[in-house]
Amino acid sequence: GVKADKSKVKLTVSDDLNTVTLETFDSSGIKASSKVAVKHGSITEETLKANKLDSKKLTRSNETILEYSQMTDADNATKAVETLKNGIKLEGNLVGGKTTLKLTEGTVTFK
Repeated sequence: GVKADKSKVKLTVSDDLNTVTLETFDSSGIKASSKVAVKHGSITEETLKANKLDSKKLTRSNETILEYSQMTDADNATKAVETLKNGIKLEGNLVGGKTTLKLTEGTVTFK
């Protein structure tokens, strides 16, 4: 559909009905964000700036959330935050497609 500000929204459902994708495009046709919901309960949200991936949020069916921000590309992010079901947050980064998180308890840091 087309919104009043001339931006567009595209909804796609996979042939097997297991995946629903919602994409938002700005008035010049450049993708601004996408959200993918999968039947087993996970949701992936991506935000783009200047046509480049800026942040990504993965919400799993077990209610844990992994968020990447300050992304330089799909495999690298300056900041990664894993939020566990009980609200505990682990911080780290994404380098070369590998997420590294650290747990700090008092003066001890586990990696």
